[in-house]
Amino acid sequence: MGRTDLAFFFVLRNSFLFVGLAAGLAYGQVSLELPPREVSLCDLVRNPSPYDGQRIRVHGEANRDFEDFSLQVNSCGAQARRVWLQYGDQKTDAGAEVGHRFIQAAALIKNADYDQFAQKIMLQRLLLPDLRACVGPACHYYRVTATFTGRFFAGVEPGRASGQKTFVGFGHGDCCHLLVIEQVSVVASERTQAPVGGQFQCSTESWAPSAEQASALASDPTKVFSTIAKHWGDDGSQGASNGAGSWITSDLLTSYTVDTVVSGDKKAPDPKTTVTRESCQAVPAFAPRAVSEPVKCESRDWRWAEDRQAAKDLQQSVTMGHDSWRLELRATSRNAVDDAYKQWGLLPAGAHLVDRCGNPTVFEDGQSAECGWSSPDGMQMLLVRLQKFDYLKRFGGHWEHVMWVATEVQGSFCHAPGEQEK
Repeated sequence: MGRTDLAFFFVLRNSFLFVGLAAGLAYGQVSLELPPREVSLCDLVRNPSPYDGQRIRVHGEANRDFEDFSLQVNSCGAQARRVWLQYGDQKTDAGAEVGHRFIQAAALIKNADYDQFAQKIMLQRLLLPDLRACVGPACHYYRVTATFTGRFFAGVEPGRASGQKTFVGFGHGDCCHLLVIEQVSVVASERTQAPVGGQFQCSTESWAPSAEQASALASDPTKVFSTIAKHWGDDGSQGASNGAGSWITSDLLTSYTVDTVVSGDKKAPDPKTTVTRESCQAVPAFAPRAVSEPVKCESRDWRWAEDRQAAKDLQQSVTMGHDSWRLELRATSRNAVDDAYKQWGLLPAGAHLVDRCGNPTVFEDGQSAECGWSSPDGMQMLLVRLQKFDYLKRFGGHWEHVMWVATEVQGSFCHAPGEQEK
């Protein structure tokens, strides 16, 4: 390309950008981009405006969890907003409050670095030692850092007539700035203390701080859990927040939950605060694997290929007194798990899976329910979706005589390499 052609290109590019902005659209991919701007993560979130719409390169720790895929900015100050991550070629609407913005970046480069990042960022313990769902950064088996190249979009705080400002951004709840990833590089992972497998015995105890102690806890939110740890003589330096009013150690074995109840009666005493401590110990015969061992996780899914005639035939058989287990939610769910394992080519499901079946939801034309199953070591978790269909009711007569049909089984499995999936 000669000098004249190059000058024409920049004039043409600027014209297109001007037209796109005037129409309320954001930035699309443009050929012959300038090299990405290098920026530190804290500089980016403290002063995002100069980088809005720019291709940048930034290094940081990423977290991917329920309603969270972002770069962590805990070390950048209390007011720093996270950077939401999105892979290239996906679309995002920033909301009508700042005008509709169509976000598009160059196609994501899927190379070995990307594969390593995408795999490691998803590896996490499925269940806490007490077999409740494990959610949050503490549950991840690896802390993952990488260098991300892509186009950055800053959230905005438009002025209001009242003088107040409301942040309008991207991601869950418009929480964040946005980085649309074109390439991932320089990936590094560090094993956390989250246990692999094992069975645990857990106990709880409570502490009701005095009004003076509760006031001291409320006066410095940044030291609440370290103060609570001192009360029980625990080491509060190795852990993290695990949701509102909750904290858990890095090994997931000790956690605190703070509950404050405020009375609606103005004459009532001060709010009552209760702190609950849960402590878990590994059962010696079922100790977790060594932290030094790597971890592998995978997901599988089975869906029912709807066959109404087959369902009607089964319902007629049930009505005649055969296979009455199909009328029971838990039994139908467990048999669906066994069938899914066969479809997936896995060993039979363990005999000691723990179930949690929710109450059915009743609709005018049917019922639906979900059952969760998990292994005692927290390394397997399955979700079974079931339905009672309206077209089977004429064979059963009443809903209680209509069989349950498992329509989907979702399975998540983690294990140490070389360990058999059970």
